[in-house]
Amino acid sequence: MAKKKGLQLILPIVVGNQAEKLSDDAPEKRDPAKVDHTHRWKIYVRGANNEDISYFVDRVTIKLHESFPDHRRTSTHPPYEVNETGWGEFEVEISIHLKYSPDYKPVKLAHMLRLFPPDEDHHVQPSLVDPSRPGIMVTERLDEIIVTEPSEELFEAMVKHHQRTYPINGPVFNAQFEAAELAKYERVQKDMRDQTAALEKRLHDAQLAMQRLKTGH
Repeated sequence: MAKKKGLQLILPIVVGNQAEKLSDDAPEKRDPAKVDHTHRWKIYVRGANNEDISYFVDRVTIKLHESFPDHRRTSTHPPYEVNETGWGEFEVEISIHLKYSPDYKPVKLAHMLRLFPPDEDHHVQPSLVDPSRPGIMVTERLDEIIVTEPSEELFEAMVKHHQRTYPINGPVFNAQFEAAELAKYERVQKDMRDQTAALEKRLHDAQLAMQRLKTGH
């Protein structure tokens, strides 16, 4: 595939997990293999502000602890997530494969599955709880996938996507995120708007130059 020389794409994503305690009569506990499990949880990769990222994500593989059956889970379409139950925290390896990018290695990320709030008494911290769902702890972060000299196909997919979706309004991907995360998110979105406008101008200028070469004017 031809590449867009001298260009760089910044693609924001959110990586995180949600967790809630299992009640004593939770249906999962009927499974003898899960009788000692304490939490129901979900690990995910999604777009900032729940933006669709399927235009550049081909598939996501989430590698769990080896004690889980089929501990490598792959999602080829949204939602890119794994739902499970367990009793312990562990580091998760996430591999994101990009569309239209056969020459690029998968993007590797790590996420620490969190089941408990960070204080010693396990009291729930307000910043980690979705108020619309009391008892659910949310641990997530904003990250960026940076693609240097993307394929023309990936570049065109990004331009078409943001022509449809900008401007992005509404709350940030998690209303409880700290101000620093919000500022970072807004900066990334502004960078992407500026980047898209600059790339579109370069593409337009290149098309005009090609037209002049063809016509001799």
